[in-house]
Amino acid sequence: MKNSLLNYQFFKSYRLPLREKDNVKSNIQSKNRENKSCSDADIESLNLSGLNFISDTKFKIGEEVSIYIFSNRFFNNWDFNLSGKIVRSFIYEKDIKKIVYGVKLDPQSVDSVLRYFLKDFISKFPRKRLENHFYRACTLDRKVASSEGVELFSLFHSIIGDIYKEGLASFLQGLTKSFQCHNYHIYLTSESKNKLELYRSNTEFDLAQTEHKNVIDLTFDNDMLTNMSFSDNDENVREIRNILAFPFHNHLQKQIGVIALSNTVSMAPFDAFNESSIRLISQVFSYFFKDHNSSITKSSQKEKVVVYDTLLGKNRTSLELKSSLELLKNLDKSVLVLGEKGTMKEEVPEYLHREGKFKNSKSKTIELDTLEKVEVFFKEDANATDYNDYGTIVLNEVKLLNHEQQNKLYDFLKNINSRIVTISETEIYCLVKSGHFSKKLYFLISDIYIHLPPIRNRKNDLAEIALLILKDEISKRQIESKGFSRETIEEIMDYDWPGNLKELRNTIKKSVIRLNEDKDIKLNIDISKQTTQVQSNQFLHKLLKSLVKHSDKSIHYKGHTESLNYFIKNKKVS
Repeated sequence: MKNSLLNYQFFKSYRLPLREKDNVKSNIQSKNRENKSCSDADIESLNLSGLNFISDTKFKIGEEVSIYIFSNRFFNNWDFNLSGKIVRSFIYEKDIKKIVYGVKLDPQSVDSVLRYFLKDFISKFPRKRLENHFYRACTLDRKVASSEGVELFSLFHSIIGDIYKEGLASFLQGLTKSFQCHNYHIYLTSESKNKLELYRSNTEFDLAQTEHKNVIDLTFDNDMLTNMSFSDNDENVREIRNILAFPFHNHLQKQIGVIALSNTVSMAPFDAFNESSIRLISQVFSYFFKDHNSSITKSSQKEKVVVYDTLLGKNRTSLELKSSLELLKNLDKSVLVLGEKGTMKEEVPEYLHREGKFKNSKSKTIELDTLEKVEVFFKEDANATDYNDYGTIVLNEVKLLNHEQQNKLYDFLKNINSRIVTISETEIYCLVKSGHFSKKLYFLISDIYIHLPPIRNRKNDLAEIALLILKDEISKRQIESKGFSRETIEEIMDYDWPGNLKELRNTIKKSVIRLNEDKDIKLNIDISKQTTQVQSNQFLHKLLKSLVKHSDKSIHYKGHTESLNYFIKNKKVS
């Protein structure tokens, strides 16, 4: 691989910007060409590992240079030498006749002159300038200005070009050098089997075949970055000191693989800058494998068994919901789904679309849960003419819309032929009663009303739901069937599950991923216990405590107030 990845890492690293009045100058001398030099070059930015200088002298990428830095101060003059290699160059924005060169410096010792210079230089900063640069330096990542978009695109384009010119093998060899680590492992999903398989590695051992398999599975299943290091007391430290892993996707945004790096040269953990860089590598692999595992046939869709967490269990809530959805799936009626965060409300429109008469058409979700998404929709998407191509339109939250936007959404929805399903974490009818939401829009989106209660209010089948989720997660990973201990069941029943079904599913999934063959399943949950002792009016305290614990956050507080007032009027509180 060429310098493209090192170039990108250099671009993203945070260097202290220098100003003209800082009076820091430099002379640059090429080590490869005797007569190639420039005097009074301006240092644009500087840190312990690299610097940018501005010059009209032409240098080559990869050229080794000697840098003499000096300052024109009345007191505390500095003059010292550095050496490094030019890794990047681009036209200076303020003067197209000049070029900005990026130099990767040779490693600095603990007592290098550059360290003392930077300490002295920073000590002269006013407080405001110091705070600004201190905050940005602590992020380990420089902010990319809008004017640098073309340069960032060209860097990414050069990395893609390197892969196609020199081949993927050459690119992979450069990974360990760029991340200063010993090993890389690339995993891809098999198109014939629904599991990850090792695609490329520079070492004989396979992480997925060791006790670290859970790291790869956790990264892939949760679609998240994993950065782990192991202490000297860990049994596995002899082989693996640290692991950095990140997933990549195909053009359908489906996870298809994982990049895993292990064992840094310094034995120190991977840092935040490494995390930023591996995200870029993920984008590169997503581009390179964009067509991998992207052909999904109708027959394979029919064979796939979908588990809907909202439909698990056999108590009255679950059975009524199943019955309602069976009746609704072939109707054109609009549906409003209300429930707290984590109640898996998004499963209701998915079930209605997948299992009903619209299953052969497409569905589309309109995200309105942030002001930014609302603005984008009304500026761009609301004027699209292809919405009648969709069988189901899902509205994700509508509470943020102002009156003008509510009227626009009403005009938009009444002119399309799709079934409308709205999911909301807030009771909309209470907003209608208070005048904050359009009555005509409310009745347009709520022919049918479905309320998903929080799981803490479904104690009758909570243990059964947990066991069914456990069975599903174990089946996905082809692990020997195991159950929960009595103590774990008690923990599940005692915990309030503020994240509802989503938290329950994620907690069990993580426990299964961490599962060792010789150990029972243990859930990592924190059961907080109320220790406050009430000396008087214990009945009212218990009543309030019960209302707070079991109240549904999606229902407007006025509903709870009315319930409490009714109870107090009809019961003696002492």
